[in-house]
Amino acid sequence: MNLVRIYSDRKINGISTFYKVPENYEKARKMLNRCLSEAIFANKVLLVEGPSEYMLFSKVLAIVHPFYEADGTYILPVDGIGFQMYISILDELEIFNAIRTDNDLRAVKGKGTYSVLGFSRCNKYIGKELLPTEQIQENSIAAKRALYNANIKTLDKIRSEYSIFLSKVDLENDLDEVMHDRLLTLLGETSPVDYLQDSKHYHMVKLIEKLSDTDCRTIYNHYNFACLNDNRTHKVVAAITFTIKAAQEIKDRLSVDITQHFIGTNNSFVIEEIIKPFMKDVYGSDYDIDMSTDYSREAKVKTFQDAINKIKNEGVLYSTPTKNLHYFDLVMIMQE
Repeated sequence: MNLVRIYSDRKINGISTFYKVPENYEKARKMLNRCLSEAIFANKVLLVEGPSEYMLFSKVLAIVHPFYEADGTYILPVDGIGFQMYISILDELEIFNAIRTDNDLRAVKGKGTYSVLGFSRCNKYIGKELLPTEQIQENSIAAKRALYNANIKTLDKIRSEYSIFLSKVDLENDLDEVMHDRLLTLLGETSPVDYLQDSKHYHMVKLIEKLSDTDCRTIYNHYNFACLNDNRTHKVVAAITFTIKAAQEIKDRLSVDITQHFIGTNNSFVIEEIIKPFMKDVYGSDYDIDMSTDYSREAKVKTFQDAINKIKNEGVLYSTPTKNLHYFDLVMIMQE
């Protein structure tokens, strides 16, 4: 099958790729083609293992971001752990994709140990071994959580840099950790995890029917489900003004969430979006610091180099006698 994606980003762009359904996917050809036919219209695809994740995440996003599909987000269940076929095609089409997968363990025959299948899966999709793959001695919820917590810094890095979100355990246990008492109330069961894992599809539907808007926001904002608000690749708006008053006027008039967008003055944009994030790349690690600004008359410096030294020594961006010209001088040097 030949796929051609045409999209607008100031100019018309086109990308195409060819794919053949592998033999082991032959029986799933219709499902693969159907999911892809919808996913190629998205800007971001969240790949999940199965229908339970799909139903829960669709419900949560429908409450928190009612127009998430119109904004270009698509949730795609891969029917197990068959992520790779989708990843390769979406990457070819330059469609951002994130993965949520379980922290699986698997018994090693004849050894009495367990392979860290979830970790190995993450390494495979990353293309290098960032997570340890040594076998462990126990297959339990506690063992999975201990394994996750022992490697949480690396897992957080993988989330940030590769958009791969490994469960601490699995969907049901991760959800129970977020809202155990609430699940007891909603489901009327002494063990919400056992209930949800039994007749998974049917019982997840029953839970979703009972989730309140507050429940959905609780799930959305929790570490365990950060895949739902991983918006690093989404396009954002930069509204740049000449005055602070004008910037505030724009903020006051907008009724939508603007936390991911920039609204501010020319100087603020240069400082917050260019100088602070990238100064260390030009001047070195000494400038990988938190910076504040001081526009007061008493804080002015005489030369551009004085301003650079003040940033290093005091972590403060000062202005010069020629207003804030040195901010823009700094940007020009950084561009070089």
